[in-house]
Amino acid sequence: MKAGGRVQALIRQWNATRMVFVGEKGELGT
Repeated sequence: MKAGGRVQALIRQWNATRMVFVGEKGELGT
C-alpha cells in the first residue's frame, strides 16, 4: 500500500467534511 494513496483519500475526505462544515456555517473562509 502506498502512503500517497492514503494521503489522497484523507485529503478528499477532509475536503468533503470541510465543505459540509462551511455549508452549514457559511462564514468559514479556510
